[in-house]
Amino acid sequence: MMFHSVRDDVRPPAARRLRHLAAAGLFAALAIPLTWPLVLHLSTHVPGTGPDDNLQFLWNFWWMREALATGLPGYFHTPYLFHPDGVDLVLHTHNAMNSFVGATLLGSMSLPAAMNLTILAGCALNGFSAYLLAHRLSQRWLASVLAGVFFAAHPSTFKHLFGQFGLYSEWGLVLFAYALLEALDRRGWFWPIVTGVSLAVVVYIDYYYFVYAITFAACVLAHRWFGIGITRTSWTKPAGTDHVLAAIATAAAAAAVVIAATGGFAAELGPLRVSLRSGMNLRALSTAAALCWLWRRWRPTPTAQFTRGVAAHDLRVVGVACLLCALFIAPVLEAALAVWRAGQYVSQVYFWRSAPAGMDAGALVLGNPFNAFWGQPVTWLYSALGVFAFDGPAWLGVAPLVLLATRSSWAGARSRLWLLVSAVFFLWALGPYLLLFGINTGLPMPGILLRFIPIVSNARIPGRAVVFVVLATAMLLALAAASSSRLRATGRVAALLALVLVDFWPRELPLHHLETPKIYEQLALLPAGGLLEIPLGIRDSFGEEGRIDTNVMYFQSVHRKPIVGGYVSRIPPSIRQTFTDSPVLQALLKLSAGDVRGAPNVTGDDVRDFMRRAGVKYVAIDTRIATAQVRSLVLSMPLTLLGRDERRQLYRIE
Repeated sequence: MMFHSVRDDVRPPAARRLRHLAAAGLFAALAIPLTWPLVLHLSTHVPGTGPDDNLQFLWNFWWMREALATGLPGYFHTPYLFHPDGVDLVLHTHNAMNSFVGATLLGSMSLPAAMNLTILAGCALNGFSAYLLAHRLSQRWLASVLAGVFFAAHPSTFKHLFGQFGLYSEWGLVLFAYALLEALDRRGWFWPIVTGVSLAVVVYIDYYYFVYAITFAACVLAHRWFGIGITRTSWTKPAGTDHVLAAIATAAAAAAVVIAATGGFAAELGPLRVSLRSGMNLRALSTAAALCWLWRRWRPTPTAQFTRGVAAHDLRVVGVACLLCALFIAPVLEAALAVWRAGQYVSQVYFWRSAPAGMDAGALVLGNPFNAFWGQPVTWLYSALGVFAFDGPAWLGVAPLVLLATRSSWAGARSRLWLLVSAVFFLWALGPYLLLFGINTGLPMPGILLRFIPIVSNARIPGRAVVFVVLATAMLLALAAASSSRLRATGRVAALLALVLVDFWPRELPLHHLETPKIYEQLALLPAGGLLEIPLGIRDSFGEEGRIDTNVMYFQSVHRKPIVGGYVSRIPPSIRQTFTDSPVLQALLKLSAGDVRGAPNVTGDDVRDFMRRAGVKYVAIDTRIATAQVRSLVLSMPLTLLGRDERRQLYRIE
């Protein structure tokens, strides 16, 4: 089959379907090497360097099966964690969409195999969905394949395989973007309905992606209603103001370097105290002056013109999609409303200089830290500069530089939307302050204001917004590749495709081996009752109290007993209050963390009485990581040994 550069919209429908089928097969095959060697260990391993978020997502799959099988009232509340109260899961990264597939279509398979297959399918869908969106824009098969490979293999996508499996399902965002653009460009009800359903799918994939989808829709509507664009004048000769700005930028930067080298100073000038210790304000001044200098030389001017007829049509489409989405996500809305009414909504407490950092703009030129061939030296470079590879990474590859270096490659009308999307999400991903090669320049970015927007503020890691920067870049890449003349297009795009594969080819995916201690298989056969895991810990995205071994989340899928602690994305205030108010739980948490002085003074009888009231019948002690103090307290209870191995002991509380 020849995939030359003739536009596919002039081909017969059967030929177009055949080419789409070929692309689907290509991305299904590509999923295996991009996640290698996962396919060889579907039932015994999960992606990740060790037990962490990966086992939390595996627990999600188990809980979906348990909820569907036992008919428990509502998936978004589980009694199995934080026993005996249980915990709401509406703010948890529940990954309900993939978990539902694992409990239904893949319900006959083991938990690890079901989750790993959804990961492989997600990799294929990431590429194929981006291919479909690019094909809608370019109508060129090979250029669309290039965009799909770019999106599926990008290092910012690969990094989610280290534990954030919900974020790996980027295909939901792409399908929503495709459906929305189709709905706005066509008449009828079909595509608005598909848009609403796809937005609901995004809600059930990940909270972040719902926020990003709404932001993308706002960008699309703004582009359609106002025709947003930017014009610029040619570079001008520097004026006096430009020289002043350049001098300020240089002087402030030099002073910041001196402060960094000497530690700065503090002085008192009469009633005033002047302190220059960090140099952050000077860095902010230097960066702001440099940007003002660039703005004066470039003179960008935004343009916009409101189109009333387009807006009326688009509002009808968006209204239908929103109503249908609300219908499908009614369980989430109901659970979220209950959490809000009960005062259990949890969000991060932000401070001006302590908010989570965004991706480092300097990483745009540092390279791919996950590359199979030269990733290790790049990782060393990231480490030397203090750049965190997992907050982006911002590397967009060599191929976009090759095609987008000339204005003719991206200046068309079809490219303007994707330029707007890439700009909005790039600014978002930069976070509250501009980071450059590991240095906080102190320059506030627009993202610093997102903390004041309800709902959006809970998407607290700015660097994850890079997903739409990558998607927009993939679309621009396809449009630029499709603009080549027919005689040279195929060879040029094939060379770019090879360049993307070499640039983005990932290193071997680290896998964590799942092992089930015999004591948990034994516990599964015992009568119902709560389990106290020692060491005891509670954990969410904001931190950990005590000490929790994330393996206990997987072990619960074996013994099926509720546990006292747990790990969810957001711990409601009432749960934290319960652990704070109880001297027994506080003692267990403090001693598990090795904080002997901060632990309340309780006895084994106190612990036994508390556990009896809570319905806890069993204790499992990990002797390798439990401190001597917490083991001494727990073993002072009247216990009966039920089983042990080289690391763990299982007891019944008498």
